[in-house]
Amino acid sequence: MTFVAAGDVFVNREVFPDQAFRDLQQFMRGADVCFCNLETTFASADASPAAVSGGTWARTSECHADILASYGFNIVAAATNHALDFGERGLLDTVAALKNAGLAYAGIGADLAQASRACFVETAAGRAGLISMASTFHESAAAGAQRTDMRGRPGINPLRHRTVYTLPAPEIECLRSIALATGINDHESLRIKEGFSLAAEGVDHVFGGIRFKAGPAPGPVSRPDARDMNRTLAGIRDARAQADYVLVSIHSHEMQRGDKRAPAGFLREAAHEYIDAGAHAILCHGPHVMRGLEIYNGCPIFYSLGNFIFQNETVASLPADFYEKYGLDERASTQEAFDARSDHGRRGLATNPEVWRAVLPRWTMAEGRLEALTLHPVSLGPGEPRWRRGTPVLVPDEDILRDFEALCEPYGTRLHIEGGLGRLVLD
Repeated sequence: MTFVAAGDVFVNREVFPDQAFRDLQQFMRGADVCFCNLETTFASADASPAAVSGGTWARTSECHADILASYGFNIVAAATNHALDFGERGLLDTVAALKNAGLAYAGIGADLAQASRACFVETAAGRAGLISMASTFHESAAAGAQRTDMRGRPGINPLRHRTVYTLPAPEIECLRSIALATGINDHESLRIKEGFSLAAEGVDHVFGGIRFKAGPAPGPVSRPDARDMNRTLAGIRDARAQADYVLVSIHSHEMQRGDKRAPAGFLREAAHEYIDAGAHAILCHGPHVMRGLEIYNGCPIFYSLGNFIFQNETVASLPADFYEKYGLDERASTQEAFDARSDHGRRGLATNPEVWRAVLPRWTMAEGRLEALTLHPVSLGPGEPRWRRGTPVLVPDEDILRDFEALCEPYGTRLHIEGGLGRLVLD
C-alpha cells in the first residue's frame, strides 16, 4: 500500500487549475491513501464564534471540502486546536461538510466515543484506518463521554499530558516562600479544600498551577495522560482487527525548551507506544514548521510535516474579540486586524520562512513494514504577499531537504538527496 501525507491544511481560497496544481494532483492521486490535517472549520454562518480560538478564528466555506478531495485527499484528521473555534455547531457543521465531500475523517464527533473512533478508507490495495487526536487545545474543546443518564459533549479526541519541572530543592523552597508571600496558590488551595479540585500527586510543589519536583537537573519532563493513552491503545488494537494498515494523527504544538522544531517528550513516548500497539505510521502536525522523521520498529514517525495549505490571513471575517485585542473598533477590516497583529509584516508567524516550506512524503509498506520512502520538497510562496502565499507547489529545492535531514539527525534517520528528491536510507 502506498501513502502520501500532508501537514496542516488551512484553506479558504479557490484553487486555480494550473500546471503546479495538476502536478500535485497527479502525485497525490497516485497513492492509495492520501492524508491531510484539517486546520480550519467548515462552520456555517449560523455558528457563533467561541470565546477562545486556536489563534485565528478559522472558518471557510463548505465548498472548500471539495477542494481537498480535488487534490486527491481521501482521509482527514480533524482533531485540532481550531476544531471548536465556532463552538459545537461549527464542529458539527464540519462533520457534515466532510461527509458531503466523501472524505473519511477522524478526531471529532458528537461525544468522546465518536471523536476517538477510527475511520476507514477502502483502496485497491486494501483497507486503511485513521485515529486522530490533539494534545494542544483549550480544555473546553475535549469531547465528553456519554453516560446512561447524561449525553456526551461534542468535541475533539484529546491527548492530554502532564509536565513537571525539575528544580534543585533550595529553589523549590524559594517558590514556597514566594507563594506564601503573594498568595498565588490561595484560590486553588481553597478549591482543593472544598472538593472542587484535587491535589497534585507525585510532585513537591505546585506554584500558580505549575508543578515542580526536586532534582539536580533543571528542566521539564512531560508524560502523556494514562486515560487518553489507554483509550487510544484500545482503539488501535480494534482498528488493526479491521484494516490492513492503521495511521495515527497527533496535532501537537508542544515543544522542547522553546524550540518549535523539537517535539515535547510526551509526544515521542506516545508515538512509540502507539506503534508497539499496532499502528503503522504516526503523523504529527501543529507547530507550522517541519520536525524530524524517526523510524521506529520499521514504521515512520513524522514529528511535524509542516504546512501544506496555509491561507490563515485571508479569512473573510473575524469576531469582535480579535479586533479588541489589537485596539481596533468595529470599523476595522480583517486585513487591518492582520496588519495590527503582524505590525505590517514585521513580526509574527508569517515572518518565519520555515512556515512556508515543507516536505511531502510518499512511502510504501508491505507486510506491515516500511519498504521505501521518498520526500518531496514543497514551497508555499515565502516572501509573497498574504493573498498569494499559502498555496503549495512541488519544487526541486534541495535546501529544504537538507534542512529536513538535519532535523532527522537526533533520531539517526539518514537520507540520500539527489535530483531534488530525498530518499530514506533503510538499514
